[in-house]
Amino acid sequence: MRVAKLIAQAGIASRREAERLIEKGVVSINGKKVLTPATFASEKEQITVNGIRIGRKSALPRVWLHHKLPGVVVSHKDEAQTEQKRVLLFDRLKQMGLPHLISVGRLDMQSEGLLLLTDSGALARHLELPESRYPRVYRMRLHGMLPPHVIAAIRKGVNVDGVSYGPMDIVVDRVHGTNVWITVKLLEGKNRELRKVFDHFNLQTSRILRIEYGPYKLGNIPKGAVVETKLTGDVRKFALTLTKQSHQLTPPLPPLPSPPTAAAHVIPTTTAAEPLAAKPIAATDEISLKPHEISNQGEANPPTSSSSATTRSVSPCPSSPRSCPPSPPPSPPRRSTKQSSLPSCITTTDIFKKLNKYDPHTSATWSAGEPVPYAFLAA
Repeated sequence: MRVAKLIAQAGIASRREAERLIEKGVVSINGKKVLTPATFASEKEQITVNGIRIGRKSALPRVWLHHKLPGVVVSHKDEAQTEQKRVLLFDRLKQMGLPHLISVGRLDMQSEGLLLLTDSGALARHLELPESRYPRVYRMRLHGMLPPHVIAAIRKGVNVDGVSYGPMDIVVDRVHGTNVWITVKLLEGKNRELRKVFDHFNLQTSRILRIEYGPYKLGNIPKGAVVETKLTGDVRKFALTLTKQSHQLTPPLPPLPSPPTAAAHVIPTTTAAEPLAAKPIAATDEISLKPHEISNQGEANPPTSSSSATTRSVSPCPSSPRSCPPSPPPSPPRRSTKQSSLPSCITTTDIFKKLNKYDPHTSATWSAGEPVPYAFLAA
């Protein structure tokens, strides 16, 4: 696991802030300074930030419930260019002595109610995704009349300025003058979704209070308070899978495949006393002979040492072509399918004389310029 992720899980800083700490050179592993954020480590190693060893992450991710106040911005930095400094939620959390936390989604500045906080980015992402099917329940106060056809349209889903919003379940709680209190349940949380949908039908939203998120409820949590809660239901099941994955080591990279090698052509060996039948040679084969292995009569000399016991020996061809024994049926050529037009019985001397490459005093090599069906060679 990357060092920056371990630092973030320990609640020291966010992953991006941890990477900046590594670049400053204040992070060490087992006494050695970390030079790059792309460094991997395990929870068993001693990781220090500014000389202080970070604590191990708990067995399971943790979840907190926060009753957000209106006027508080759910952000680490105030990106708005305003003269008046706004109140940031995560600044307050640091003042409370809480570790580095991640919000599950957001509530806009004027919205209030339940906000989930966790120390696991993966768990926060799981809770945010619409595919996870965690319902969000809000109580809303609208200014204006809410006719039945508007409720029916919102329940089917609407498109506002090219953005599609999914179906919402709406229940009218009470009507007080020109104000309507409703309960809305939806399965996604796009930016300012509720305000945009009801503004589309000329309904002014004067208050939004989130009361439920998945299995968690706002209940009697005081305004502005943060309360840690237990993992329940599907949230706990997903947290257990995260714990198993964090304890698995990164598998090693597979070895690089070796370059393909051509299959070696093995020539069967035999003793000097065992004659070999003539073998066809394709036009692309290459034959090498040494001068001491060829006599003037075109016959192969016998081996002169015991180490040449594995060389091929050939039977002399009769001097008269008419007395040549019948050649065996040719086997399928290995490389070329061209049929030879030369006689089936021919001596090595005839081969080299024909090609004008025979020299008894130097090495004679025949490059297959034309196919020869049989040759008598020494290995």
